[in-house]
This record gives sequence, structure tokens and C-alpha cells, in this order.
Amino acid sequence: MFGKIFKLIAIVLLLVCQQWSFAQDLQPLMAQWMYNKLLYNAAYAGTNEGISGSAVHRQQWIGMDKGRPVTTAIGIDGSIKNHQIGMGLNLLNDQIGNNSRTDIMANGAYKIHLSDETKLSMGLKFGVSYLRRNEVKVWEAGDDVFLNSDRNQAFLPRIGAGLYFDNPKFYLGLSIPDLYIQDKNNYYTANTSWKSGKDYMAFAGYNLFVNDMYTLLPAAMMKYSKSRFYAELNLSLLYKDFFKAGISYRTPYNTYAAMTMFKLNEKLGCGIAYEFSPAGTSIQLPALGSTFELMLNYNFWQ
Repeated sequence: MFGKIFKLIAIVLLLVCQQWSFAQDLQPLMAQWMYNKLLYNAAYAGTNEGISGSAVHRQQWIGMDKGRPVTTAIGIDGSIKNHQIGMGLNLLNDQIGNNSRTDIMANGAYKIHLSDETKLSMGLKFGVSYLRRNEVKVWEAGDDVFLNSDRNQAFLPRIGAGLYFDNPKFYLGLSIPDLYIQDKNNYYTANTSWKSGKDYMAFAGYNLFVNDMYTLLPAAMMKYSKSRFYAELNLSLLYKDFFKAGISYRTPYNTYAAMTMFKLNEKLGCGIAYEFSPAGTSIQLPALGSTFELMLNYNFWQ
């Protein structure tokens, strides 16, 4: 059984690697990504029994007067049919400079129970991104992007796919966020052209039980495309399933984050992250201001 599963994963990765065109980066960076996996992988839908929701608000480069990135992501998911089918919904608003984007994405997942505690999920995500930009002054008369634009808003249909492997000690997610994507240079023109998606993502985590009180939680996420690569490493310590504290590092941006999460009650959890870049690195965030995130997680019922 496990041989067939890993063969399936290898086939999916091979298909992904055969896609050679560029896709616009539509997946936001978040330090607390592990609390909103549905945003990056549709196969995560319905992983937890019952219905749960999460919200993350990210204020980047606080201190920058105008145009700094602000992102809000909301996700809710649950399962039906004896936890064999997962469903979920993502809402996202992302603003940077004079551009803003609003996403509405539906997720569906089918789960194969490999054992009582181990599942493999296959998921699809589909929806639309609404892109818009404020009026700007064009200083360069020959700027093709603005010269060929005939509108300041656009609807971008999107579809993605993913695999998710989960058991109490380990999880692994592989996803293609956009199977096909509109050329970013044609968002605001009538000349629509489409390309196969090149970006693909992976994340993984492990629960290392130290004793009855403490659990170490190493985790990692990476994203790769023809033109960019980033990876994020995270290590957290969980105390009695109540309080969690951790640190993370992201490359190639050389940013660090300190984060904490605690349960307010059996259903509601709250997390805070502070992200910064030390002086002397290639991107010096202290000159722009640091980044903060606030996360809320709620289990409606189990």
C-alpha cells in the first residue's frame, strides 16, 4: 500500500516538473502558515474532525507611509461521509502599493484511510481572484504594461491541485497552486493568454514527543518556480497542548520570526508573530519597519 502511495506522489511531482512556464506569484507569505494550510493545499480540507476555521491578518513593514503590504486570510473547512470527503472555503484580501486582490476559493478533498490514524488526501481548488489597481501616473511613455492596459480591474479564474499525507506524528503536503494561470502582463488588457502553472509548493512537519508535558514541532515550507525559490524553517515547542512558542527563518529574504500561540479555551486559539530582518542582510526590513501577524483559530464542533 505505501509503495503505491509514494509512487503516486512521485508521478505527481514528475508532472509538475515538466511544466516550464512562468506563473505570477499569487500565494502570500505568512509566518504562521502552519495554521492556515488550506490556503496553500486544497487536500488539507477536512483533515481535522468536525468544522474549524482560522483567520490571519498580516501587517508588513509597519512604519512605511504608503503602499506597504497588508494581507488578511480566512479559511474554514470540515468533512462529511465518515470523514472521507473534505470541503473548505478560502477568502483572502491582499494589498500592496496601488494594487489589491480579493480571492474566493472553494476546496474539495477525497481521503483514503491507510489505517485508523493515517490518511492520504487528494484535493482540488477552484475559484477566482478579483484584481484591481488605483489610477497611477505613468512617467515612462513607452511602458508597455500601462500603454496596453484598457482597464483597471480584472477577474482571474484559478484552479489548483494537491496531495496531503497525515498521521499523528507526521504530515506532508504537495501542491500545484495554479495549474493554468493568465499571463501577468495581460491582467488588465483584453488580450488574454494562459500558461501552465510553474509554481509548486511543499510543506512538512513532525511531532516529536519529548514527554507528557513538552512536544517539539519542527516544520518546513518551500516554494519553487523557474524564477524564484524560497524556503521557511520553523521550530516550535508545545507545552501541554496549551501554549506554543517558536522561531522561523526564511530564505533568500533572510528574515526571522518569533511567534507564540495559546489556547483561550477548548475551542479558541490565538497566535502572534513578529518578523524582522537583521541589519547587514540584503533586505533590511528595520529600515522599512517590522512585520506583525495576528492569528485566530476556532473549532466550531468536533
